[in-house]
Amino acid sequence: DIDLGQQVQQSFLPPSQLRTENFNLEARLFAGGDLSGDYFDYALLTPQRLVLFLADVSGHGIASALLANRLKAFAKLS
Repeated sequence: DIDLGQQVQQSFLPPSQLRTENFNLEARLFAGGDLSGDYFDYALLTPQRLVLFLADVSGHGIASALLANRLKAFAKLS
C-alpha cells in the first residue's frame, strides 16, 4: 500500500522547474515519512500570472494519494 501510494503521489507532482521571462520557480516535496499528506501544484494562467495550489490532504497510504488526485482534477491544474 505504501509503495503504491508513493508511486501515485510522485505521478501527481508538477515539473520541478518552471522558467519563463517572468518566473523562475523550483519546487520540491520533502516527505516527513514514506508518504506525505502535502500536495502542491502550479500553473501559468498568463505569461504574467502564476497560480499556486497548496493543500494538506492528511493521512497516509493510497487514500491520501487519491485525494490529492481529486484535488488536482478539481483545480484543473493538470
